[in-house]
Amino acid sequence: MRSRVEKHYKDDYEERFTSNWSYMAYYYTIKQRKEIGRNIKKARKNKGLKQVEVATDAGLNPSYYGKIERGVVNPSMEKIYRIIKSVGVKSSDILPF
Repeated sequence: MRSRVEKHYKDDYEERFTSNWSYMAYYYTIKQRKEIGRNIKKARKNKGLKQVEVATDAGLNPSYYGKIERGVVNPSMEKIYRIIKSVGVKSSDILPF
């Protein structure tokens, strides 16, 4: 049977380990969506398109599209695909993976 100290230490260790991994996963998710947003914005500007044009062509609300470019929201792959098609670039130009 474990002592109370061993049990407390193990529970504390598991909590810190889990929360640390959760934080890291959250951090990299934010980092990736901001990078995707920057890549979309760069491709759109290189093509000389406006946000409203791309959003309308992709079937998205222009406000939501702006949030995608800023990395505020986490869009589905379907929405990213529609944006890529409306901008007219390859997915490798947008997606960092």
